[in-house]
Amino acid sequence: MPRQSTVRFDDPRIKVALISLGASVALVLTKLLAYLFTGSLSVLAEFLHSSLDLLATIVTLSAVYYAARPPDSGHPYGHGKAENLGGLAGALLILATSVWIFYEGVDRLLKAVSFTPSLVAVIVMAASMGVDYWRSRALSSAAKRYHSQALEADALHFSSDLISSASVLSVVALGMVLHSFPSLANAFLVWLDVGVAMFVAAYFGWSSYRLSKRAINELLDRAPAGMLKEAEMLARKTAGVLDVKGLRSRRSGARIFVDMTIAVAEGTDISEAHETATSVERSLKERFGEIDLVIHIEPASHEDIKKAVRATALNVAGVKGIHSVMVAESDGSYSVRLHISVDAHATVAEAHRIADELEERLKASDPSITSVNIHMEPKVNANDFGLLASVKALAAKMHGVQLDNVSIENIGRVTYVDIKCRAKATAALADTHDVVTLIEDGVRELVGGDVYVTVHTEPDLS
Repeated sequence: MPRQSTVRFDDPRIKVALISLGASVALVLTKLLAYLFTGSLSVLAEFLHSSLDLLATIVTLSAVYYAARPPDSGHPYGHGKAENLGGLAGALLILATSVWIFYEGVDRLLKAVSFTPSLVAVIVMAASMGVDYWRSRALSSAAKRYHSQALEADALHFSSDLISSASVLSVVALGMVLHSFPSLANAFLVWLDVGVAMFVAAYFGWSSYRLSKRAINELLDRAPAGMLKEAEMLARKTAGVLDVKGLRSRRSGARIFVDMTIAVAEGTDISEAHETATSVERSLKERFGEIDLVIHIEPASHEDIKKAVRATALNVAGVKGIHSVMVAESDGSYSVRLHISVDAHATVAEAHRIADELEERLKASDPSITSVNIHMEPKVNANDFGLLASVKALAAKMHGVQLDNVSIENIGRVTYVDIKCRAKATAALADTHDVVTLIEDGVRELVGGDVYVTVHTEPDLS
């Protein structure tokens, strides 16, 4: 069973393009009639222009029809580029017309070919202006409503037709007046007819350049003008966003795609970070409409500042260790939070003096650091808690291993216990692992709380 099309001809975009197509057919026929009555190059230029309008409208209709198809497995970004291709094809057709009109104008000047003014031509051109005005308004309204570049280009095209039609109308009308004065009419009308045709050709050439430039820019994924700067500004204004980078944008037909990376404060939980990204998305969609937005979230690292903080802290007398360094930025200033370890036998006053000295050094080393918050904790080792003797006694009960070394360190709320021991080189690994597991379980029970135990076993070759 054949797959049914997902695009319907009652789609408003396609409907307005079909109406424009019907108007183009009517204008081609009427301008052909006007040329047959007058033989004017200006009227011929308008006839050829309308003929290309008809072709361009067919291209626009085809492009809008194809671009309206929804994304599929082969085109996950949709089919919007079809509108850009349609616009480029129309621009090239207009350029070809302007070149031909210019060539024909030079030829008529050299041969002094005049034309015969006619009331029919005046009526036809006036009617043409009315039709162009109506359909340019209809196409412009649909283009704004559905963000269609193809329809917008068509609307701009027919708006420019009003200028050329008005110029040709003035030539024919003036020709009717001057026709009563044969001595003036012959030479003057040739120059007037060709001059206006040249003006129309030049205008078409300029319009072709603008339309083709825009189509090519979007085919090459040029970012919409001014959008990146405004999008970055809106994202940076959002509460919780510390930095914005990797911002990219491109247009595909009516759809705009935006990718960006936002940095949030370290330690921000997933739900809070997601809410920040949602706020950014909401701000951008309120400004730019229904854009396709992808936001990557990452913690603000500030590695350079962290590295400097660690180096400064380890040069302060009394600081035995440093961890959990966090840096937050606000309006160009930095707040630093960190944990330091001091001697376990130090008093609160002694530990506070060490923290004060570290804070003064950090602020002196970098004026952008305006706030320092230091958590102080004791540097723990095995002898402080008698754990070494306890662990050795525990290991002595385990047959098959001999304890060599124990080191214990507190980092934040976690106690890390590293044990090195020896086992007979000929012992089965499975048996030795069972003994090691018993040691790990015993140490966890001795220390209590959050503890991470690592037992490294080496072969005893003695």
